[in-house]
Amino acid sequence: MEEFISPWMLFAIVAVVCLIAELTTGTFYILCFAFGAIITMLFSFMNIDIKILAIIFSISSVACVCFIRPLLLRFEDKKKAVKMNVDAIIGAKGIVSEEIPEYGYGRVKAGGDDWKAQCENGVKLAVGTRIEVIGRDSLILTVKEI
Repeated sequence: MEEFISPWMLFAIVAVVCLIAELTTGTFYILCFAFGAIITMLFSFMNIDIKILAIIFSISSVACVCFIRPLLLRFEDKKKAVKMNVDAIIGAKGIVSEEIPEYGYGRVKAGGDDWKAQCENGVKLAVGTRIEVIGRDSLILTVKEI
């Protein structure tokens, strides 16, 4: 009986498919199966039976998951998420640009923009008062005097 596809081609295809799948996940998990397929592809050039190659693929893939993946995860970027847009304004310092009345709204200049704001304790803040942004509700900032 003739082989439809040679074993080295089969494992080369498996490796390429796994590498493409790894690009979509970024977990280094599927990459281990690609390494297992590459190792098995090298063994297939020795004319080993396909059943033995399947065992080699399984063992090399599991070994890669157990030993190589943890090493790869050390190089993963583990920086804290960068705050973007309006979330980045919390903690910013600024000044009152329009008086904030007791329990009312005024305007502050913080983070290079002018924002509608209210004071943390409902106290009045005069124009020119230095403030720090401590929270936000939609596009209305909650500030305190510093």
